[in-house]
Amino acid sequence: MEEFYTKEELGVFGIRKLITFWEGEAGEDFFDYCCFTTPIEEFVNYLKKEDPDLAKYVEMRIEEDDQTSLDMQDGAFYCGSYYKKSDEDDVISNLIAEYEQALLPVCRFIYDNETMWSDFKMFFIERGDYYGNAAWIDSVKEIMDNYLKSRKSDLVTHIDSELEQFNEELEKFNSEVAEAKKKFADTIFKHTDSGSISKMQAIEWLDCYDLLPITSYIEMPDWMSDSDYFDRHSTVKFFDNLVDEDQFKLEDGTVDEYAPFRHITLKEAIDEIYDFIKEHRIIGCIFDW
Repeated sequence: MEEFYTKEELGVFGIRKLITFWEGEAGEDFFDYCCFTTPIEEFVNYLKKEDPDLAKYVEMRIEEDDQTSLDMQDGAFYCGSYYKKSDEDDVISNLIAEYEQALLPVCRFIYDNETMWSDFKMFFIERGDYYGNAAWIDSVKEIMDNYLKSRKSDLVTHIDSELEQFNEELEKFNSEVAEAKKKFADTIFKHTDSGSISKMQAIEWLDCYDLLPITSYIEMPDWMSDSDYFDRHSTVKFFDNLVDEDQFKLEDGTVDEYAPFRHITLKEAIDEIYDFIKEHRIIGCIFDW
């Protein structure tokens, strides 16, 4: 295997699959052949953060065995003992499930620890000639390649299905939001028409909380559409044009000759905008002349 997979391609579960594929082809225990150089003490320290109960068990087994030459092979064996609950005569599916569960802590350590990953990778890259397992490597790679392709295909199918479900839920949610906004807008119009709130306040709320949509084509009062104040294809929100009194004719009749809306007062503009918003149920449009 001249080129090896990246950690990201495999992931923790891919590492576990590669180990079990190798064991299936070789008929041997992977940890009897792959010599990890990381001390078992580093594994214990890792487990203390990831799985404190398992860490206590491994420490207990290390003390019981009372050996100075323990390594990661022993660490993998202790994990197997920790998760083993079935008898040797139990159904094979239970035994496999327990073994795969026991492999996970070691596989996570391989993924997270650079030295572990390097040893794991080199075992396959160097084809394990000095372990006598070169004949199995090509077969394992073919199996692993097919597995990764299948996993990718399954993942795409799964994500596509999840996205369709999400889209359905999103459309339902958006429909509910739109209905809630419509009811809120109706409430604002009701209180405005009764004189409880001002038209300017109503326009501001409708705009600020996007309670009504922005239409995709020109739809605005005549006094706005007659102006050359807006850029083509710009989004025009009606409220934004009501915040500066200098843009309008003043109440005393004076007007700045450069004011864009010099033929109408701000009060008149507010009245027209409010009526326009209420009639057309929009708070703005795309200006396209």
